[in-house]
Amino acid sequence: MSPSRISCCMISVSGMFSIVIAIISVPLLVLMKPSSLRIRGFSDTLKTIWRYRWQWLVFFIMLRLKNLVDYLNNPIRHTLGLNFTGFIYAIEGDAVLKIQQLFENDILTVVLGMNYLGGYILMGFFGILLVSYCDNWRLASRTSLNYFMIYLLAIPLYLFFPVDVTSNYIPEMKPLLYRLSPGFNYFFMGADPLDNCIPSLHIGLPLGLLLSVFAESRRQQPKKIKDYRGFMLFVLVQIVVFSFSILYLGVHWIIDIFAGMAIGVAGAWANDRYADRLFYALDRFERNYIRAGLRKIRWFSKLSPFTANENNAVVPGETGSFFKTLYYGCDCGKCEDGDCGQRE
Repeated sequence: MSPSRISCCMISVSGMFSIVIAIISVPLLVLMKPSSLRIRGFSDTLKTIWRYRWQWLVFFIMLRLKNLVDYLNNPIRHTLGLNFTGFIYAIEGDAVLKIQQLFENDILTVVLGMNYLGGYILMGFFGILLVSYCDNWRLASRTSLNYFMIYLLAIPLYLFFPVDVTSNYIPEMKPLLYRLSPGFNYFFMGADPLDNCIPSLHIGLPLGLLLSVFAESRRQQPKKIKDYRGFMLFVLVQIVVFSFSILYLGVHWIIDIFAGMAIGVAGAWANDRYADRLFYALDRFERNYIRAGLRKIRWFSKLSPFTANENNAVVPGETGSFFKTLYYGCDCGKCEDGDCGQRE
């Protein structure tokens, strides 16, 4: 298969899923938005989303970073001669093979295969879209940085602890995902180095997203979580489905799930600690340098010196403990003694 043919197939599959995701996102926004939030018009929606341009930029930088890591993957692996698949197989044996043989079904394969790619992309894109649409600065910051932070933590393992996909190592294991269709096969040939198993980002990214949204929602609504309950339930269901499908489809090992959970928790903690700091600094950089410089040009002299995020941008260090918020519902410091006035 020529590189140009593979590139065409990648563009075709990506384009198909992009169109489907864009169509699905509209009813999902209406369904999962907070009940107190009125439905925005098209122009109002664009203006609101534009306010979160830095959050979207960080998200798209992460996508390009993934392409760079995939490009460096094979040269580093061949130079260092690293491969730890045998070590993982010595621990697990044929456990994933037994799971695939027990549940193998053509309809199940199609459903899980489509969700493996489409559901994964939808969850990442829609998460930022939803909190941007709801005009929630802190949640948008955490949702955006979640993907960047977790992938950043996974890069050393991907480059220096390569583990082949199960269907490339276990002879009887069928590559159900890669045989789903010729287009899927060509797409993964060009997009997946097939040795980035540990950790599973199909577990790590949604778990980090769920913990980040849950913690910040509890911080904003200590008495009860209602605004993003539907979205969190959607992410939780996807984590459960992904945990089975990545084993069944011949992609990941069981250990990859636990590694993904560990990096998801670590990423969510780091995300909660640094998200406000990063986007506060970016917002200030735009005000003090980009907008100040543009206003000196005649054509941009009427440009507002403000970014419209001044009321949302918080001073770094204001959020408190991530794990305390997860457990108690807020981080006021009085919850341990039962003296918190914010909780019922």
